Amino acid sequence: MKINYFATMTEQNKNIIKRTWSVLKKTIGINIDKSPITHSFNINNVNLKDKNEIGEAFNNYFSEIGQSTSKSVPNSKRNNNAFLKNPSRNTMSLQPIDTSHVIEAANKLKPKHSRGRDDISIKLF
Repeated sequence: MKINYFATMTEQNKNIIKRTWSVLKKTIGINIDKSPITHSFNINNVNLKDKNEIGEAFNNYFSEIGQSTSKSVPNSKRNNNAFLKNPSRNTMSLQPIDTSHVIEAANKLKPKHSRGRDDISIKLF
């Protein structure tokens, strides 16, 4: 009786499961659009084709954009607290931990065969 119920539920939810997997695959980048990627960029009127030069140019741009943008923003006469409507009264602090804390937490894990993102099971860990 339980097997028939399970089979019925599985059949009813088959399309939901397919859609769920479709969303998950898109989220993690499986089956992404494989249209051709350009292999050259025109940066500061220089056509770059070397991957390292392109990467360096992008790194320079993104590492300097904050500083160059901030130069064009006028200084405010208002204190930053003026922009906070309802400031939070809650606080959070992080305490340093040592090896014994990590070992204690690891020993509390249930020894399972399921694997984490690192592909290591808790049982093996």
